[in-house]
Amino acid sequence: MIISKKVKTSIKTKGACGKPVATEAPYGYIKDPNNKDFWIVDKEAAEVVKLIFTLFMEGKNRNQIAVYLKEKEILTPTFYMKLQDRGTAKSRTLNEENRYSWNKATLTRILQRQEYCGDVVNFKTEKHYKDKRNHYVDKDKWQITPDVHEPIIDRATYENVQRILKNAPVKRPNEDGEIHPLSGLMYCKDCGTKMHIRTIHKNDKIQHVTYCSEYAKGKAKHPKCHSPHRIDVDDVMEMLKEVLRKIGKFSFTNKSEFEALVKNSIAKEQTEEVGKQKKRIPQITDRLEQIERVMNKLYEDNALGNIEPMSKEQNMPFSESKSISTISENLKMNSQNR
Repeated sequence: MIISKKVKTSIKTKGACGKPVATEAPYGYIKDPNNKDFWIVDKEAAEVVKLIFTLFMEGKNRNQIAVYLKEKEILTPTFYMKLQDRGTAKSRTLNEENRYSWNKATLTRILQRQEYCGDVVNFKTEKHYKDKRNHYVDKDKWQITPDVHEPIIDRATYENVQRILKNAPVKRPNEDGEIHPLSGLMYCKDCGTKMHIRTIHKNDKIQHVTYCSEYAKGKAKHPKCHSPHRIDVDDVMEMLKEVLRKIGKFSFTNKSEFEALVKNSIAKEQTEEVGKQKKRIPQITDRLEQIERVMNKLYEDNALGNIEPMSKEQNMPFSESKSISTISENLKMNSQNR
């Protein structure tokens, strides 16, 4: 029990000092042979990570990216790690038929990994007292140390990807396995829930119609909506095309006014982004104070002889990553942007 407590305390201290507590580096990185607490870029896997972010920013969805990677015969992270004899994958028995079978869940995890910006993110999960299994905790409980290792993805690209993921509609294929361009984008005016799109085959013709998802669940059980709100989606598509044609015409005949509208829209987004960055300043300040308290306690315990003398690496936990100086610089830059 005492040993377990010591191990937990050691892990907490390590994480608070900005060192990764994960047993294995994420796909795209490997542990530095000279310092197990520092990650270096795995060039081969990093190129795949960059490709995934590039394809996503070009407008491809995660299913399309999965198909593309399979066609290019790019190994999934699990198979790649097994070939590298790394992590838990090295001891697993894998089905060779799935070596190129990328899926949406894997791509989502890669696109959401903040570590690709160069940050160390610790304590994303914790064991639940009931089932003793690891469960994800809220992001505000994570311990994030910025700019520790070499980034694979620049921060601006990462932030853009997170915005897209956050606002990405859920697109479900129809009976023919196709995804309509308006899938996940139409909402019921009465109850506010999403409208599903159904494909109807009649008299050798194909028609796309919407219906309210709440109505489809049953009026007695879900009385929010009492009408299916059937709408011909093809008519909506024609209306959208007409709107786009008008926008195109307006931009051509009123170029300066159109540019001003676009610039104002971009400026509004940038203002919102600056606001988000300003909110990070107190968090970064708190992290610096927390790290300082931990280090002071370590020095005190060391001086009193309560712990073993610290090695050079332990005494300088940020010597490799320069985390504290980087956080301070970020803090100054954010303050200047006010």
